[in-house]
Formats: sequence, C-alpha cells, structure tokens
Amino acid sequence: MVTNNMKTLSVVKACPQNKRTIVHEVMMLLMGESQSFNQVRLVDANGAKIAFKEIKQAKVVFIRPCNTDQFFVKAIWSKGDVDLGLEEFAYKMKRATYCYKRNGSLVAVFCCEGSKDDRNQLKSIKDSLPSCELIVSSKIRLRRSGIALSSDAKVLTIFEVANQVEYEGWLEPKSFENVSFYAKEINEKTIPSVLLKMAKSIGVAGNNNLDYLVSTNIGLISTILTQDFRVSLNKNAPTAYAPNIWSMNVGHPATGKTPAMQMSFESAASCMYRRDENQERKEEMVAKAIERRLKNHLNKTLSDDEVDMYLPIDVIEKECEQKLLSIVPKSTKNRGVYMTTDTTLPALYQVMTLGCPIAYMGDEGGAFLKGLEGKNSVSSAMRAVFLNSESGTGHLNVSRATKNDKLIKNAVVSVTLGIQPDVLAPFINNAHAGIGNDGLLNRFQFMVLPVTAFMGSPLSSYCKCKNTSGGFSRLKPITSKKFFDALAMWDPKREANYKGDHLVVYFSSKAEEEYYKWLVYLKSERSKYSPKHLMHSQIGKYEVLACKLGLIYQVALNYDPNKQSFLPVNEISVKAFEFAKNSIDYLMSHAKTIFGGHGEGLALQEQAKSLLDRLKKKAINNKFMTISEMAQCNWKNFSGRGGEAKEAISDALYYLEKYGVVKPIDKNGKRVWHLNPTAIWW
Repeated sequence: MVTNNMKTLSVVKACPQNKRTIVHEVMMLLMGESQSFNQVRLVDANGAKIAFKEIKQAKVVFIRPCNTDQFFVKAIWSKGDVDLGLEEFAYKMKRATYCYKRNGSLVAVFCCEGSKDDRNQLKSIKDSLPSCELIVSSKIRLRRSGIALSSDAKVLTIFEVANQVEYEGWLEPKSFENVSFYAKEINEKTIPSVLLKMAKSIGVAGNNNLDYLVSTNIGLISTILTQDFRVSLNKNAPTAYAPNIWSMNVGHPATGKTPAMQMSFESAASCMYRRDENQERKEEMVAKAIERRLKNHLNKTLSDDEVDMYLPIDVIEKECEQKLLSIVPKSTKNRGVYMTTDTTLPALYQVMTLGCPIAYMGDEGGAFLKGLEGKNSVSSAMRAVFLNSESGTGHLNVSRATKNDKLIKNAVVSVTLGIQPDVLAPFINNAHAGIGNDGLLNRFQFMVLPVTAFMGSPLSSYCKCKNTSGGFSRLKPITSKKFFDALAMWDPKREANYKGDHLVVYFSSKAEEEYYKWLVYLKSERSKYSPKHLMHSQIGKYEVLACKLGLIYQVALNYDPNKQSFLPVNEISVKAFEFAKNSIDYLMSHAKTIFGGHGEGLALQEQAKSLLDRLKKKAINNKFMTISEMAQCNWKNFSGRGGEAKEAISDALYYLEKYGVVKPIDKNGKRVWHLNPTAIWW
C-alpha cells in the first residue's frame, strides 16, 4: 500500500481533469490538495457545502459525491481477520479507494454506484458477514493521515462491492447501459447551419436520425469535392490531401441506418456520374476494329505479297482513326461521382478507369468488412485497393491477362457503411488483438452512433417568417437536394482559372496558427493510448481530417441559399476550422464509445452479451465454470492461441460482474464464476 506523500499526490494530479473519477478527487482532497472539483464536494456536519479554505473553521468536514447515485461503503476488518490471510485480504482490497487503520482494525473505503434501493440492499450484506462490519454512507469524513491509495482508480458498482466483501446472496441485476450515452450530440457549434438544415430537410421527409444523415451527407460532399479540390495547410506543406472521408453509421436494427443513407444518396442524384454503356460499347468496338486492321497489315507485310504495304504501324493506326472519326460519336467526359455497391475486383477496376471519384455504399457493413478479411488473394487485393484509395494520392497498377496494364493515378474511393454493433464487435476485437489491424477500421473517420434526437420541424429554429402554415416548404431553400444540385452545377476550377488537375486550397494564416495550437491538444490525447490501441491510430487520423473538414465546411459557409450557388473558396477560414475542431471532439467521443477508449466500449459490451448467451446455455447442466473451462469450449469470438481466449473471456466476465450478472466464487481451491439465476431468463 502506498502512504500519503507528495510523490503519490503528484501521480494522482497527473491524471487529466477530464479523465478524473470520483476516486481521484477524493484522494486529492484527503491529501490536502485544493482545486476545483467536478466529482465531489466538501460539506459540514449539516450537509451544507463549504469551500476548501473554510476547512479550519468547520469542526467536522465530509466529502460527498456530486452525483446522487454515487456513495461510499466502509468495510471494517479486525486485525485477526487480516492475519488469517494477508494475500486473500489484499485481493479483496485491491479495488478499494483507500484504506486506513482505526483502533486495531483496518478500514477499506469503496466508491460505489447505484440507486437508493441498491444502498438498502447492500446493508443486508452485513448480516451474512459477521467478521466484517459494513457501513453505507453518502459521505465520508475528511482524514489526512494513514492514507493508502488504490492502484485501480475507478468507481465500483454495488455488485462489485458485494463481491469484494464476499456477499453470499444475489442482488437484483441491472440491464446493460446504452454505451452511446457517452457519445456527444451534434449541435449548432459542431457543423455549419447549412449542413444541419440539409440533414433536417431529409429528416422532415421521413428519417429522424441526424447523426446518420449528417454522416452520410458529409461523406458524399467530401467525395464530390475530390474531383476539383485538394487541401493543405500552406504552400510549403509536402502533401495536399483529397477531401474524401469514409463514414460508418453504427447502430442496432431499426435505428434508421439504411433509410438515412438511401435518402442522402437520392438527394445527391444530380452529382452522380452516369455511365453511357452504349458509348463504351462503341468505343470498344472501334478499338477491336483498329486492332484487326493492324493485324492484317502485319500479316501482309510479313508475307511479302505487296511491297507497298511497308508502312509504319503508327501511320496505319492514325489512318484508321481518321476514317472512323466521322462515324464514331464523340466521347463526353461527365462530371460527378460514380456510386457503386459492387465490391468485386473486376467491377471496381473497371469503374476506376473512368477517372472519377467512387462512392461505395453498403447498408450491410459486415459483408463489406468480411469480404476484405478473407485469406485468399482476391480479398487481399480488394483490401489493398481500398487501403490505397482512401487518401486520394495512391497509384494502382491493374494487371490484366488479355489487355495492357492500366495505371490508375490518384484513385479516390470513399466508403459509407451501415453496421450493427454486434457485427462490428468481432472486427474491433480482432484489430485490438493484432489481426487485420492495418488501419482499415481507422479509415472510417466519421464514425457515429445514433445519439442526436431530431426535434420536430426546424421551422421554429430557422424560419423567421410569421406564417409557417406552409410547413418545411416555406423554409429558405437550404435543402439537401438543392444544395447537391448547386454542387453539381459548380465548376470551381473554371471560376479560379486553374490550369492543373486540382485546385489546392490552403489555411489562412490565422487558421493555420489555431491549427498548430490544437495539434498540441490532439497529440496529448493520443499519447494516452498505447500504439496498439485503435484509438491511438484513430486520433492520429484526425490531424488530416481537420484539413478535410475545414475545406468541406468552408464550401458550406460559401453557399448562398438564395442564389443557390457558391462563392469562390480562396482559403480555409478560422470559422471553418473552429467547426472542424468541434466536429472532431464530437467524433472522438463516438470513437471512444465504439472502440472502448476508456476500457469499456461497444465491442466489449457486445462481447459480454455474447458470452452471457453461452453461459445461459451452459447453466442448465453446469452453473460453475472456471475461465480455463470456458476457454476450452472454443466458443465463437472467444477462441485463440495462448492466453487470447482467456483474456477475452476475463474482460467479458468483469463487464458482466459490474451489472450483477455473474460473480466469482472460491470453490475447492479454484476461482469459479457463477451465473445469476435471474439472468438466465433475460
């Protein structure tokens, strides 16, 4: 145990303020540290709040959680209990907030989460544990001596506390929390109002999930802008980035993923590239006819039948082209994005040769990821195509058996997926385990959960007209379809008189300055994760995402809804970057929820549910199982070499323990896990 000293205090204080739990703040107060705290407060004997500087005037000072669903539990053991098994006692106490000695006894203080009913239940534990005195309290006295810190600084649930003190009965288990509770909502500071109104215009048409609508819209806009723009911090930057963004809509069935994606794509129909297959067929026939003519010419030349046929092959080819010029329709290069749902390799190569950005949409994201996870050469080649086409700077060499090789420069493929949490969870777990962790999941930079409620018609917020009887049609024309129609008609390179392939847009000097300040914060956030964690890679991607979003938001800010046209984009403004910065905070909260940024995320919850289903089946004949016995079952998502299976099972078990679904019991010298009988009927 660690004693109270300045070195220990400095370790506790090193935890960033936004990461502190009630445990951290209790420790800091107990060790005499005065700061502004969000988790706890100081109160006197009457419960009145007092400031830190008023401690000396108060006779007794207590620490109380700000959250009324958090409370303290004191477990008091006598010296004899400790001497009987110091190792076992240390195991029980490893998750206590702090310990101290009192009159020959040892007191362990736990931080606990639960309702008032839970607290009443917990008091009954004392009756079944005669050797341990248990005290439940909403506050604890401020003490400054004999403090010992826990190495596991987090708030326990009532079920974990009961298991720590070996409560023999069962408490009523709780249902799982919705992990999306931790993800932030979209607001007027997250994205420009134009994009928010676009999403709401589709919402009024029948889909009310703003997170999905915004995600799909931004993914589409980013792909469309790729045909004209590149973005960079300044002229000296080594790379100019394509603004395309991959998006993933994560949610359970019936949350509206597919309708949101389909309606967004329908709104952007005018921006889609339309293949003229009749023209392509004619051009292919022309190529074959010229090839036959050249073969005939070579055969006659080699036979020496006609001496005057010794003409250069290039001359013959030119002659054929001139003859066919008058009868072959001229090829028209249509602007726009090509949308596909086909991920077969030949089809993808064929549309890539069209030279336009590609938007892939899959409402069954599991099939897309599974198709790229196979161990065959086709899956590997497909995975390489998508990995190399996300940046917009990659080159692909298409080798074909019957035709000449084709070099595809600056290939751009954007992906918009809809996927269910239980389908996504195995891919996240595999990536964490090092299987397929090549950055494919992290390329989905706009990854969202359905958390932002759609609050009725946007008329009251955005329309200042007195007569609103016309409904949404009376709103100023900032609808999704009209925005995309204007985007389809816009040719920014022509306006800028630009001569290169793309118009490169840079940050303004002020925006660049703000970007570098923000980069310090971003790198600090990234350093909190190990290089193997998905969040480490995800946050690293946000450096470029800020540039891409800056361009997209600048285009949105330059949109005139009355004229339905865009002002020229000369630079990325501070205002556009501010939106980008806020968007990344929003996206980071969703990524942490999905990838498990705080150790518990969507993947772990889904894995815990999967283990629970298997334990319920086993519970009919075998109610007690060790982790090793579970690993030997070789269950899906819980198999692997070495300790991989045991580690995955342990993580899932401790998650289930938080909700009172399982608990560990020492039985015949083994630690076995017992399923709550009530949970069998879940």
